[in-house]
Amino acid sequence: MVYLIWEVISEAKNGRLVPIGYASCVFFSGFFVVGIVGNLLVATIAYFKLGHWALEAGVINASLKVAAYCGVPVGAGIWMLSWLKSRKDKKRH
Repeated sequence: MVYLIWEVISEAKNGRLVPIGYASCVFFSGFFVVGIVGNLLVATIAYFKLGHWALEAGVINASLKVAAYCGVPVGAGIWMLSWLKSRKDKKRH
């Protein structure tokens, strides 16, 4: 996952156009995985401290919403920056 995010950012920095769907999916997946891992960590700590498992379907749905609200705009923003940079490089040559 980290490799895919690094690849998208590197492509954008080098002035190559990154497909918007690919960038949005990569960042959506990244934010979702980070959200699930964070919630799993909190649920594990709560289980050992309080004695009950706190990971439910609502938490997973909330992680999907956060991933959609954060990952898609970040992916679109990276795409926009790569598009602008590729346009700028084409005008120079």
